[in-house]
Amino acid sequence: MARKSNPESPEKHRRLRDAFANGMRAPRRILPFHTPVFLRHRIRPSRPSHRNCHTAFSLRPAGNEKASGEVGTPCFRHCYSIVMDTGIDWRSILPMFGIHERHLFNRHGPCPICGGKDRFRFDDKNGRGTWICNRCGAGDGVKLVMLATGMTRNEALRAIADRAPGAVFAASPRQEEYRTDPEEVNRRRHALQRTWDEAKTLEEGDPAATYLARRIPGFGPPYPAELRCHPALPYRHLDVRYGRMPALVARLRDANGRPINLHRIYLTADGRKADVPAPKKLMRGTARATGGAIRLYPPGRVLAVAEGVETALAVRLMTGLPVWSSVSAGLLANLFVPEDVREVRIYADLDSSGAGQDAAAKLARRLRRSGIRVSVFLPKAVDTDFLDELVNLHRKAA
Repeated sequence: MARKSNPESPEKHRRLRDAFANGMRAPRRILPFHTPVFLRHRIRPSRPSHRNCHTAFSLRPAGNEKASGEVGTPCFRHCYSIVMDTGIDWRSILPMFGIHERHLFNRHGPCPICGGKDRFRFDDKNGRGTWICNRCGAGDGVKLVMLATGMTRNEALRAIADRAPGAVFAASPRQEEYRTDPEEVNRRRHALQRTWDEAKTLEEGDPAATYLARRIPGFGPPYPAELRCHPALPYRHLDVRYGRMPALVARLRDANGRPINLHRIYLTADGRKADVPAPKKLMRGTARATGGAIRLYPPGRVLAVAEGVETALAVRLMTGLPVWSSVSAGLLANLFVPEDVREVRIYADLDSSGAGQDAAAKLARRLRRSGIRVSVFLPKAVDTDFLDELVNLHRKAA
């Protein structure tokens, strides 16, 4: 039996088609009764395009804005995807917002928000910085920063991404535009070079050498050329200036060996870690940090890699191998090694969250596909690294 034609159907279908094409929600009154179910659920606003959105990582105005230096409105979904999908090392980021490292373990302890003594746990599921508090509730790393600082969600996203160099440039939609902005790149290059030139090579008795000797049993000269001591480096955290203090400065190089950033560990005059919210910081680099490392010693056919600078130097003392530091787990997973390296030994951190193990496994899989022999080593105890292993060996020997 032929269906009775409806003279209004063509007009309704045209309006429906136009509404769907424009990404707008069509009023219910124009939906024909016989509209298929699979089409009805698709009639909703389309996701906003990120092509012209302005994020905290793009230094030029977005869209049709005038090039007057005015900052546009960041796209929330874009910022969220950058922060949550790039393997951020939350245990390195959260202390930058005043959340002490003692709170960032997967066991019950004091809450950094409400102050409860035994109600908070940082489990960091899927690398999202997740946590649980019996009073404050639960959330991810972004929510924890919001509660600790009073920022809005958008402000927290931008602040987190701004302090995670390994993740920011790898996922930024306007990365190429940022990297080729000559004025900004030159400004950062001059700042990095000025800081490196002001720093001096390590000498016994200076704050940096004293710090390393205190932290790493048996460490001494000759010191790696990629490490220097800055006598008075300015410290700034969340737009608050804390003055100048000594710092251990390590040079970060990209996959091609070019200097792109500086890693700083702020110290006291007697060689102890400075009492500041985040004593370890990366400067604003001239390029993405993904694939880069602190090349402490020239590589041979065998290369050892670890996360932190102190851990890498401990591995050097334990094995005698040339070693590189990746700074964080996120950068370890994306590390590039020279073509003449035939074997890589990964000395990973044994984190209760699994971040260190996961990063080592990702790096191992990628290198093995390239024909490189890979070995992964883990310390004996949870939430320790090979610096702790070296310290324990010296204690037993004593």
